[in-house]
Amino acid sequence: MRNLSVFLHFSDENDHSEPILLSVAALFVFSNAVALGLARDGRIDGSTLLGPLFWLIAQATAVFLLQKYAPNHDPYLLPIIGLLTGWGIVLQDRLAPDFL
Repeated sequence: MRNLSVFLHFSDENDHSEPILLSVAALFVFSNAVALGLARDGRIDGSTLLGPLFWLIAQATAVFLLQKYAPNHDPYLLPIIGLLTGWGIVLQDRLAPDFL
């Protein structure tokens, strides 16, 4: 009987993909927040960038903890989840601004 366990080991080629994808996600989230602030009242204030700022802190914490406790983690999963979470925060700020 064969062993069905799979051990994932990512090569050195994928070491650079996670920071690049996280940077793209951060650029997307903050550009959407800036566009929302400009579309709402023509200015960018602290309340517009508060949600994405907390998102950025949470992403940085997640990156630190993953690199410390799971160095062979999937380099694509965190950027995808981060992009969707940040986009959701910006959409929530657009649809229910008093909620945040």
